[in-house]
Formats: sequence, structure tokens, C-alpha cells
Amino acid sequence: MENKTLCHEAIVKKVDDDKVTVQMHVESACATCHTRHLCGMSESKLEELVIHNFYHDHFEIGEKVQVEIKNTLAWKAIIICYFIPFIVLIVSLFTLTKVLEQELASVLISLGAVALYYFIVWLFRDKIEHNTQFVITKKTQY
Repeated sequence: MENKTLCHEAIVKKVDDDKVTVQMHVESACATCHTRHLCGMSESKLEELVIHNFYHDHFEIGEKVQVEIKNTLAWKAIIICYFIPFIVLIVSLFTLTKVLEQELASVLISLGAVALYYFIVWLFRDKIEHNTQFVITKKTQY
């Protein structure tokens, strides 16, 4: 896997001592497709993100900046948010179906196991956030 970075252009909305709040326009993969008007899947939205400014660069409200995250960290997020819960759901569903022999109870308990997993992720969100670092840099004007 290549060690590239994912970059987004953003606008500074709030500046604190060690944190910068930015707003960026996030598009789905369909939004960049040239035939998106045929299926109506041009989904895009504005997202706010709080970034720790470890380098203590001075940013001004309204300034255009570049937000970067390493590709490996993006994969880590995908694994934590999608892959592991899917595995928890499938394993618990098949196991409980064999043990309980009641499908409704198996489904409900499996969904509860996924909810418990997300609750545990929520409890450790500060540690996960600390390990996932976004880098914010001033956007150079050409």
C-alpha cells in the first residue's frame, strides 16, 4: 500500500489556542462522476472538523487551508468503522443462530453486540482521535 495523503481544501471557521475548526466541502464518489445527473447521485455536504494545531501556525478566520490525512490512517478508520462491526455482526449472528435456534433473538442480540462495539469505540474516541492526526497547512496561492 502506498503511503500517500488524502487532501481537502477547507476554510477556517474558528481559531483557538491549539485547535482550528475548519469547514470543508465533502463529496461522495458519485459527485465527481460526469454522468451523475442521469441517476441523481450527486451527493455532497459541508463538514466541520476540529484539528489540533501542533505546529502553532497562525490561521485567520475565512482563510483557505489544506487538510491532509495519511492514506494509512484513512484505512484504519474504515477498518474501525465498517469492517470490525461487520465481522462482529456476522460472527455473532451465525453463532447465536446455532446456539439459540431463534432467529429474532439472534438478530436482536447481534445488533446489540454491534451497538456495544460502537459504544466502546465512543468511549475510546479520545485515544483514537489522538492517534489519528490531521495536518493543516496554509493553502498557497498561485
